[in-house]
Amino acid sequence: IINLESSLSQGSEFTIMFPSEQKVLRQCLSELYHKGHTDSHITKAAENDLSELAEACGIMAKWKSLQANEYNRLLSVIDEV
Repeated sequence: IINLESSLSQGSEFTIMFPSEQKVLRQCLSELYHKGHTDSHITKAAENDLSELAEACGIMAKWKSLQANEYNRLLSVIDEV
């Protein structure tokens, strides 16, 4: 979300809000699990972090072939981040 405000002779002010790490990792996992690829630059950038997280959990990250229990375990771990 980007909010812009401008006043004549006072310059401009804006706010940029980014999604939380958990939200991005959850979205990335969902895209990889269901589609085998990510859809956006943000989730694509999170792929390496998600792979490292999966490896730390002892899960070999072959996304479309994840078992439901592995998928749910990763969701739980993401929520703890």
